[in-house]
Amino acid sequence: MRAGLFAGGVSMAAALTSFAAVTVTTEAFAQTSALGAELSASADYPVIMVPEGYKIEKVADKLTYATAVTWDDEGRMYVAEAGGAFLEEPPPARILRVEADGTLTEFANLDEKGITAAVTGLLWHDGYFYFTHRAKDLTGAVSRMNMDGEVTELLSGIVDSQTDHQPNDIQVGPDGRLYFTSGLGGNSAVMGQDIASVHHRESRDTRDRLQGYRAHWAELQNP
Repeated sequence: MRAGLFAGGVSMAAALTSFAAVTVTTEAFAQTSALGAELSASADYPVIMVPEGYKIEKVADKLTYATAVTWDDEGRMYVAEAGGAFLEEPPPARILRVEADGTLTEFANLDEKGITAAVTGLLWHDGYFYFTHRAKDLTGAVSRMNMDGEVTELLSGIVDSQTDHQPNDIQVGPDGRLYFTSGLGGNSAVMGQDIASVHHRESRDTRDRLQGYRAHWAELQNP
């Protein structure tokens, strides 16, 4: 089971048991547009298509349900493992640090901190990790964690997460606000009235809507 991440509109890869990152030379980046570029299979990972000049390199492996990556102010890479899911003994939701030699160090076991899987989005900003997950009532939630491992839930109550979809990617915009996305409360084209009425009401109140996804934001306020 493999899944792909794409950085800068081009490519990075996160997988169930392996993780890869895309690197590109400055010259190639200057000459290659991510949009409209002709793609070809990567030499070592042919399932990933990249523009000319791009190279796929495996940074770390033996990850379980890797969902997101971020970098701290010192350039160190961190990976979120979702936790939960379909294994007989569900693995914990964790944040792992990728060391320079590719080894993995558990930075935080989020299960032990009361976080409900799955952890999907991960962001480092201004001294904190921000991540999306489910709250104890299975609604969508956003929490943050400082470098000492102290977790604070910032918000919850996104009802979509109680059915099929939960909050995913999380980013900081140029306005200093925190943005994240969540999907609809089901996979069916026809929703029951108990759920559809909620979506209809929310869609009227939400301007930023694209193909069923909504952008949520919260002010970034440090204590």
